[in-house]
Amino acid sequence: MLVTLNIPEELAMRLDSLEHKLPQILELGLRERKLLIEAGIYKTLL
Repeated sequence: MLVTLNIPEELAMRLDSLEHKLPQILELGLRERKLLIEAGIYKTLL
């Protein structure tokens, strides 16, 4: 699936060399977010 995002320039620069790893980075971030929500640490994240 092709996804287009608008992100801050600083973040884009940090991710530039990691383009081939973006699916793994997103997966790890989503897993961490889910665990934090389940632990009650980030109750406001949906």
